[in-house]
Amino acid sequence: MKYCPACDLEFPDAKTFCGIHGTRLVDPATEPDQVRPLNHPAHCAPASAGSELGAKVDMKPAQGKDLKLSIQMEGSPRSVYPGDVVRGTLTVQTQKSIQVKGIGTALIYQERYKSMEPTPNLHVSSFRHDPGDDERSEYYDSHIDEYWTGGAMVIGEGMLPAYLGQTYPFELRIPDNAPPPYLGEVAPVYWLIRPTAFLPTGNVGFQDIALPLVVPHSGQALIAENPEPKIHPNSENLTIRFELPRFEYAEGETITGTLVTEPDKDISARAILVGLEWYESGLAGSSPVSKTLKDPLIQIAGKTQLRCGVPAAFNFSLPIPVRSRPTRRSDKSTSIFRIRASIDIPWRADDEASTEIFLSNGRR
Repeated sequence: MKYCPACDLEFPDAKTFCGIHGTRLVDPATEPDQVRPLNHPAHCAPASAGSELGAKVDMKPAQGKDLKLSIQMEGSPRSVYPGDVVRGTLTVQTQKSIQVKGIGTALIYQERYKSMEPTPNLHVSSFRHDPGDDERSEYYDSHIDEYWTGGAMVIGEGMLPAYLGQTYPFELRIPDNAPPPYLGEVAPVYWLIRPTAFLPTGNVGFQDIALPLVVPHSGQALIAENPEPKIHPNSENLTIRFELPRFEYAEGETITGTLVTEPDKDISARAILVGLEWYESGLAGSSPVSKTLKDPLIQIAGKTQLRCGVPAAFNFSLPIPVRSRPTRRSDKSTSIFRIRASIDIPWRADDEASTEIFLSNGRR
């Protein structure tokens, strides 16, 4: 197979030029020194400044029944990892003859996010409204950004015959720097394989298949060793810290550690509690939209007398549920995973503290 050095799509050996934009094709068997770029076709819209994965997708959904594309993945993998090659078959069906520039599959990174806008537009998903002040209405607007990170062409430029029913193999390589999917509420992220028809009238996408991508932690989390916890302002008479064996975990693992408290005066606590929380925020728009998911706190000690200047240690064990909500940061959204502690003190606000932990969505 030859490939296009501009868009990295593959073509049969009999082809000489890319059917999308006319670039001369490269034969890796005779030109092994050619460096293949990151897969993104030149016919896509320009990439945003914050994208390191590829060019923005310029595509419309399929309509009508004259052309149908569908994908079947090889082996139905439960998990795939950055750098893996995924394989499958693309079935092409037609009801009448159709002129195409090409037929293939696209590997797409999709990022959805919400922003709070001061005025409505035509794509409002929900809104918050203060009935006492119409000019202060705020609308939550949903956005979708898609980036083309890879592609494989199975049919080149030409006329597809009527009543075609043909299946073609394909393979796609997942980028080494692929971020994990994230199934949050404010800024979900997906990795998709999309059957794509390149037509004279534009690019048309058919039904996606979501990839179960797992990005294990590196062992080098960008979190300081034994970081200082964030202390609630009410905790001025109490020092709280977490002693953990590490600060990188995967969903499905269990965090075991010790909560250490040291007050600067005697405190009678009704209970010592710990729990987990996920914070996510969409950073685009006129102001960010954020949401925090908190698991119920677990009591690790009952009624306790905390003595002035005397450290007290409380062991805990917290299983991390599998929710596909790993740590991630981009120019449009962020998600943070924390462990938190609460000291229940009668007749006053609870003393609270939290510390960030780097969370991945799985292990190899």
